[in-house]
Parts: sequence; C-alpha cells; structure tokens
Amino acid sequence: MSTQTTDLHIVIGLKKRSDGSFSISGIDIDNGFPVPAVEKPKREPKSYSKLTWLTTMSDEEAQDVATLCGTTPDFVRIKSADLFNYCSYKGKTYKDYRLFLINAVKKDKPSGSQHLNL
Repeated sequence: MSTQTTDLHIVIGLKKRSDGSFSISGIDIDNGFPVPAVEKPKREPKSYSKLTWLTTMSDEEAQDVATLCGTTPDFVRIKSADLFNYCSYKGKTYKDYRLFLINAVKKDKPSGSQHLNL
C-alpha cells in the first residue's frame, strides 16, 4: 500500500495587477518571491498644522485670510491671538489652524453696522 501526499496550497486574496504582477493581501509578489517594499519619503507637516502658526503668521497670510473673509488684517490678528490663547488653555488641537482661523473669523466678523474698536 503506497501513500501519496499532495500539497494543497490555498491563496486568499490573490490579485493580478494590470502590469502582470500579483499581490497577496497587500504583499507584492514577483515570480513567486515577495518584492521588498519601497519606503516612501516622509512628508514634512504643513506649517498650518502647528499651533504656533497663529502667532507667527506673516502679514501676507493675514491679508489673504482677511480678503477671503471680507474683514481687516487687524481683526484677523486679534482673532488669531484669541484662538491661540483658547487652544493653549483648553489643550485643543486641530489639523489645520488656518482653516480654524478662517471659520472663526467668518463666524465672528463684525457686520456692516458694527465697528472694530482697536
């Protein structure tokens, strides 16, 4: 009586790519061997992602936000100082402090009848 052994290979998630290569569950396969992963260069975070941007904003950036929101650069600077103090005190973090500032300025900008007292 002879015994036969058979190898049963089950591959889950085998995908053929348009270039003819295969990947198994996110691992690239080339001629049956895993292909070493290529490391992507790390991106530096945008300057808008740091809380200190609210206090180190340039005059040009303040003017851009003011133009976008229809107010004065002085009001933008005052609001950015208020938001910096708020975030520092409460420990709030945001992905994009520029968008946070724009939304706050749009919400709190003085209307036509109000005047900004500096």
